[in-house]
Amino acid sequence: MRVKYVTVYEWIIYIIIILNLGFFNVFSSYSRLVTFMTAILAVILSIIYYLHPIYRFSDTTAKLLQLYIICLIFIYFWNIIKVFAGVKSSASIGTLFMSESGWFLLLVSFPFAAILKEKNFQFLKNIAYLGLVILIVKFLVWFLYNYFSLLIAPGYFRLGLGWQRSIGGKVFTRMDGTFLDPFTFLYFYIKFRNSEKNSDRIYCAIPILFCLFYEYFVYQSRSNVLYFILTIFITELFLSLKSRNKTLSIGVFLLISSLLFIIFKDYIVSFLNTFNPNDTMNAYSNSSAARIFEINYFGNLWKSSNIFTGFGLINDTNIVGNSHLYISDIGILGYLFEYGYIGFFIFIFPFLLGLVILIKNKISRNNIVESLLVMLNIYLIIGQVNLNPYWYTSAMLMPIFIGLLLYFENEANLKSNYS
Repeated sequence: MRVKYVTVYEWIIYIIIILNLGFFNVFSSYSRLVTFMTAILAVILSIIYYLHPIYRFSDTTAKLLQLYIICLIFIYFWNIIKVFAGVKSSASIGTLFMSESGWFLLLVSFPFAAILKEKNFQFLKNIAYLGLVILIVKFLVWFLYNYFSLLIAPGYFRLGLGWQRSIGGKVFTRMDGTFLDPFTFLYFYIKFRNSEKNSDRIYCAIPILFCLFYEYFVYQSRSNVLYFILTIFITELFLSLKSRNKTLSIGVFLLISSLLFIIFKDYIVSFLNTFNPNDTMNAYSNSSAARIFEINYFGNLWKSSNIFTGFGLINDTNIVGNSHLYISDIGILGYLFEYGYIGFFIFIFPFLLGLVILIKNKISRNNIVESLLVMLNIYLIIGQVNLNPYWYTSAMLMPIFIGLLLYFENEANLKSNYS
């Protein structure tokens, strides 16, 4: 029966991941509906896990993360009460049930960690390849539409055909990425870094370059490209600081970083200039200016309310004059404004806990789980500038991160007990 329940966990998680990746959004985008449906699946999976656990996590970290998930679910139902009572909330029922229900995906965390106890490498590999396959499919749909005007899957253009931006004088209709983009990119980067054979490095380099190409040209997300690069840079520095020969490791790291900066200096400066809201000559200045305006607008609303509890849940789209402001555009800062200091601490708690655990424990550069955990923790922290990890389109990345964290701390505790 042990193997049977592991298989049940695994296949339910695969179904949740595949649905959230949007494989079936051929004719229309069902992202919000899928979030709600997979939240129900997550609840069912957590009940199965509770009744038939293949492994129980009972250390301090597990208890803290259980409390954190309970707090978020409490906030969710508290929001429902406020919406129905018409108290301190301008959010609709649709926002709650379709968008915020992604918080229930956190219930996948413990079954995810239990699967890692059984077969970690193959499970993670399968997830990475699912992320790669959906990007290939989305790229083909994007390519056929932008170059041949063939619209074979309109639902894949989740934000509409009017979501456009020019590159090199040609206007392209953009296609967004998925919650697995960072996981897939970082997985193949770790495999590339740890490979000893040149053939293996080439095999891993192809999906790495494809992911970067997709983010920059198809998604046209400068921020994601920047976060990927910063994640690698900070991770390698972090691992150098934790290595046995710190001086040599840091010296080599700084030398390589300096050489890369000198070689690609012009490109780096040009890329960073695209974030300048005052540079009206680049196609991205309006996007950067809009985010600054959104931060100022929602920040002022927050300051005029209770800064400890926030101004409450609101709809994503807010019309101010002739402008449409989106609270999802400003990343997790939106939750600071909506839920105040108290709520914000709850939302960032797992990332802080992850940092504490990673700093106090030894990290093996060659261990795929440990390297992935470090990189996802860093990515989720720096990416919160404009990417909300709890938003319905990216919420499924959170239980993957927390599952890795649970598994790592459990393994670290077992090693310390035997040593």
